[in-house]
Amino acid sequence: MLIGELCQRTGMTKGAIRYYEAMGLISSTPRTAGSRTYREFGEDVIQRIEIIKNGKKFGFKLSEGREILDALVSNELSIEQRKAILNKRVADIDSQLRALQSARKELINKIESI
Repeated sequence: MLIGELCQRTGMTKGAIRYYEAMGLISSTPRTAGSRTYREFGEDVIQRIEIIKNGKKFGFKLSEGREILDALVSNELSIEQRKAILNKRVADIDSQLRALQSARKELINKIESI
């Protein structure tokens, strides 16, 4: 499929798809039609983009995504390994929440002291 169809099927922009491709998260095959070269994406790219979207939603960084993405798509990770990755992310989120709650308390104290 061409990039336009991929955008329609995934809800992503062309810019985002090109960015993911430049980062090595997804790949395409060049196809020539006349004097133009197009990039053709396989059906597997849809699954990879859905995993990327979920990863972003859960706070994973794109820079850490390729290894995890490759492992998830190829089913290299056991259930325990998948759980460990997700549990680590939960712990990271908990840490961020504590930091935000602390900052919130400080701000409230500042407001009250004015």
